[in-house]
Amino acid sequence: MKTIVSFDPHCQIDVGERDPDRRLLIKESVRGLQELLRDTAGLPPGAWQVSAGPPPRYLYEDANWRINYSRKSGGFFRRTVEVVIDAVRLKKEIV
Repeated sequence: MKTIVSFDPHCQIDVGERDPDRRLLIKESVRGLQELLRDTAGLPPGAWQVSAGPPPRYLYEDANWRINYSRKSGGFFRRTVEVVIDAVRLKKEIV
């Protein structure tokens, strides 16, 4: 199954202060979360479905991050899942 993970053009990214020292750390963390969504086809352990409307919307939280995204599946013959990230929020400061 092919999984495409992208950011919505109007994605809200709230990561607190963006000083140069933390920029790389935040970039790597968000990239890791993006890879997690890709590897699990948009259904990582602990993800909650928050609305059933087309497309279904999900919320995933870990120790530091809260991600809102939608997941759309291709048809029967198209084995493609599209995950679109709508919001990324830092839950607490990363030291």
